[in-house]
Amino acid sequence: MRSSRGGMSTPTASPFGQAHELWNTERDGACLVAQLKDDALHCVPADSSYDLGHLFGNAACDQPVGDAVCRTIPPAYVVRRAPAAEGAACPLDSSIPRIDRVSERGPAVPEGSLYSRPAGGSRCSLHEPRPGIRYYSVGAEVPPSTFAGIVLKTE
Repeated sequence: MRSSRGGMSTPTASPFGQAHELWNTERDGACLVAQLKDDALHCVPADSSYDLGHLFGNAACDQPVGDAVCRTIPPAYVVRRAPAAEGAACPLDSSIPRIDRVSERGPAVPEGSLYSRPAGGSRCSLHEPRPGIRYYSVGAEVPPSTFAGIVLKTE
């Protein structure tokens, strides 16, 4: 059973101690609370892929790639977490991730086209993909207003 309000719903209390899950009723999917670059909290789809910042879909290392771990359906979005020291504002809560960029998921990266470059490095080299992981190119950035806003209350 779920309680619903303003396009968002949360499961009612469970006697089994299950973790709370936010559900976006407009998108019909689970979501995670994240602070986006507008410094507000939003409901970002939980099945998003992650751009880890060191994988690329070409030898020039200028086409970022997100990985989709344990997913059979391609994710709609690719998110990139902001480094801890960056950002216009401090995270509202240390348990809430700060997302630097949300992008559309691009096409799958063809086999043999995955490259890596270490942080701060200049050398781009062919990268051996991990078994069972799908990699997708990062598409156009999506504005924070695309995702439902969240207000946390303490009563």
